[in-house]
Amino acid sequence: MATPFMPYAPKGQAMRAVEVSVPVTFVAPWGTRLYATAGSMLVQDPRMPLDTFCIHPASFARTYAPLEEV
Repeated sequence: MATPFMPYAPKGQAMRAVEVSVPVTFVAPWGTRLYATAGSMLVQDPRMPLDTFCIHPASFARTYAPLEEV
C-alpha cells in the first residue's frame, strides 16, 4: 500500500532573484543550457554567485517569498 503524500516546508536558505523582462539563455555551472522566458526569475545562491538558475514565474511565486534583505 502506498504512503499518502505529506506536507513539507523547504529548508533552504535565502536566495537572490531578479525577474527577466526578455527571454534569456545561459549555460548553468553544471554545463546545461538554460532558457528563461520573459517573466521568469533568475535565482542565485548568495554564498555561491556562480550557482545561478531560472525558475518559471508561477513556480517561483509558490516557492519563494520576498525578504527585507539577503
